[in-house]
Formats: sequence, C-alpha cells, structure tokens
Amino acid sequence: MLLCRHYVRTWTFRIDAVSILPTDALYAWLGTSSTYVRLNRLLRLGRLAEFLQRAESLTNYPNALRVGILGVIVVLAIHWNACIYYQLSAWIGLGSDDWVYTPMPGTHLADHDQTTVVIVPGVLSLST
Repeated sequence: MLLCRHYVRTWTFRIDAVSILPTDALYAWLGTSSTYVRLNRLLRLGRLAEFLQRAESLTNYPNALRVGILGVIVVLAIHWNACIYYQLSAWIGLGSDDWVYTPMPGTHLADHDQTTVVIVPGVLSLST
C-alpha cells in the first residue's frame, strides 16, 4: 500500500495517467480520420527508454539487445514516416498532384490499410 501511495504522488504517475486517457471520446467527436488524437501515447517513450537502459545493464548480451532496439527504431521510423506522408496527402487531397499519395482505383481500402500501402513511398523518401 505504501508503494502505491508513493507512485500516485510522483510525476511518473501523472504522465502515465495522461498517456492512457481514453481517446474513444475524441474519436466520437472528431471522427476516426483524426488519428493525431493518439499522440498522448508518446508520453510513455521516456518510460520505455528507462526500461531499455535497465534491461541493457542486466542482460548478458547487451550488444544483441542494442541491435534489436536499432531494428525496432528503424521500422518505427519507417512507419511514422508513412503515417505522416499519408496524413499530409489526405490533407492536401489524395491524388490531387504528383507528390501526394494516389490510391489505386477500385481498391476501397480503409484508412489504416492505405497507410500500409504508403510505406513504400515512405521508405523511398527516407532513403533519398
């Protein structure tokens, strides 16, 4: 009980509480196309970094852990780049010019599926 009381009084608890606020209410109000309402989850990246530092100090193979972390970071960067590219394309207008993402006619993909299709141009923009 003492540990719980101490945790509730820390800044860590406040950040954790804000990062898990339900975004469903905002989705109902703004619509499901407003994916940026989930950005509050990024507040937990500090906790993840702290966990990874502790895991690195406790493992027998810290270099293997670092390589795995680097692989996850690269995949995450590609994913975020594709999400930003698709969101910018949606704001400008899908298929409105040569730069934005143009959905293939007749595919009728949902927004989250189209983000998967956008990964290739996202990777190309990271590599050039």
